[in-house]
Amino acid sequence: MTKILVVEDDEKIRKALKRIFKREKYEVLEAENGLIALEQMAFMPDLVLMDMMMPEMDGITAIKKIRESDKYDNIPIITLSAVSDKAKWVEALEEGAKDYVPKPYDLSELKARVQNHLEAATLKKEVEAKNRLLERETELASKVQKAILPRDFNFPGLEVGKFYRPSNNQLSGDFFDIFRIGDSINFLIADVCGHGTGSALIMAAAKGILRSQASVSQSPLEIVSAANHLLCEMLGDSELFLTLVFCIFNEEKNQLEILSAGHSSVFFISNKEGIKTIESTGMPLGWFPDISWEPIKFSFDHGESLFLCTDGIIEAKEKGGEQFGSKRLINLLQENSKPDVMIDNIFKQVEKFCESNFSDDMTMLAVRRK
Repeated sequence: MTKILVVEDDEKIRKALKRIFKREKYEVLEAENGLIALEQMAFMPDLVLMDMMMPEMDGITAIKKIRESDKYDNIPIITLSAVSDKAKWVEALEEGAKDYVPKPYDLSELKARVQNHLEAATLKKEVEAKNRLLERETELASKVQKAILPRDFNFPGLEVGKFYRPSNNQLSGDFFDIFRIGDSINFLIADVCGHGTGSALIMAAAKGILRSQASVSQSPLEIVSAANHLLCEMLGDSELFLTLVFCIFNEEKNQLEILSAGHSSVFFISNKEGIKTIESTGMPLGWFPDISWEPIKFSFDHGESLFLCTDGIIEAKEKGGEQFGSKRLINLLQENSKPDVMIDNIFKQVEKFCESNFSDDMTMLAVRRK
C-alpha cells in the first residue's frame, strides 16, 4: 500500500489530513515535527507532506536532513504552509522539496498534486530499474564480447600485437580474429557500423560466420563472399553493414593474401618498398549479396609487418576537429618496431592528440614476420 507521511504540528490539521488520505486508500504515517519526521522516514514513505513552521525542527531543516541520505532521493516532498514569504518557498525547493501548496489549501488541488507526484515517482523508479537492468545486461554482453575475442597469439614465425577499446568502454562493433587452419594463418579485422547492443550482436555473429567459412576454404574471396551472402540475409534492409580486412598467410609458400572490403587502409611495412598502403577493392559486407573484391597477393618476408586498424584510429579528432589522419599514422609505422611496441606507441600518440576524447571504437592488429 502506498504510504504518505504527514508532518504537521497542528493535531487537528494532521488528523484531518490522515482521514482524507486514508479514504483515498493510502497508508498514513504521522509526525508532529521535523525530528519525529526523520524517525518516520525509516518506514520509507512514498511521499511526504511537510509543514513549514513547527517546533523542535522546522520543515526546511527537516527537508535538508532528509535529502542528506541517498536512499530518500526519490521520495517527493510537498510543503504545506501559510507562510506568505515567497523566499521560504524558494528555500524549501532549493533544499529538495518537489512542490508546495499554500494554506488554506484546496482539497481537490492537494489530492491532485499528491497523485501527480506519486505517479511521477513511480515512473522514475520504473525507469531507473530498467536502466539498472540494461546496465547489467550491457556489462554481461561486454564480458561475453571480450571473451570471444582470440586469446592465443602464439604462432611460430609470427609476432602479433593487438589493441581493442570500445568507445563507451563496454560494447563495440569492432572485432579482430587470428587462427590457424592447416599450413595457413588467418587474421582479420572488422568494423560493424554503429555502436551498442545491435552492433555487438552482429559482431559476434559475423565472427562466427567468418571462422566457419574459413574452415572449408582457403580463398579469402570465397570466404568473404559466402559470409556476405549470409550477412545480407541477416541484416535485411536494416542499413547496417560490416567493413572487413581478411588475410591469409601461407607459411609453406611464404605468401600473404589480403582482401579489403570497404575498410580503412591497411599498411604493409616492406623491407624493399617501405610502407605500402593497401586500399579497399570493393564494398562493405551486408548491403548486396552479389558483389566481388580483388584480393592482393605478395610475399611476407622476415622482418616485414602488416598493420590493420579500424577507422577510430585515423578519424580520432582533436578539439579543433582535425583528424589524426593517415600521415601521422604512417610516420609512426616507419620504425617497424615489434607489434606490441608499435601499437602501444600509436595509441599513446592518438590519446594525446585527441586528449582522450574517443568518439569511436578503436581496434588495432599488427603482425610481424620473425
